[in-house]
Amino acid sequence: MSDNYISVGVFKEFWKIKKFEKVKKYNSRKEVEEKVKEIALTYHDEITPLESDGSKDYRPELAFLDYCHSGTPSGWNLAFTGMALLNFSDSVIETFNITDEEVAENCLDDLYVTSDVRYRNLIDIIIKEINRQSKGSLDE
Repeated sequence: MSDNYISVGVFKEFWKIKKFEKVKKYNSRKEVEEKVKEIALTYHDEITPLESDGSKDYRPELAFLDYCHSGTPSGWNLAFTGMALLNFSDSVIETFNITDEEVAENCLDDLYVTSDVRYRNLIDIIIKEINRQSKGSLDE
């Protein structure tokens, strides 16, 4: 058997979009950030070879975004990094009921800014969507 083979079962498991509990109401930006971090951490741990360095400053959500946009992956590495980012994006869109999916996807695809800026921009998009849906005023 070729070394370039991945079984259907393994591939399906990696391709599966995880379901996350939807919170009815977010009271702060920090709560939104924690939910996005939870989603990123799931894909960080399950789909990437990344591991926390154990420091309190380690931010898995940023490490995950860095991994998905690192260098010029090719072959299977490109497939898995693309899948990880797609699954993360779909989970965020579904969890926060984002209606303009393209805005969130474009935010995550913006390679002209750092992962930290992409992350903050994504949080801003989510908060705007929450405010639009609830006609609330969650701090942006």
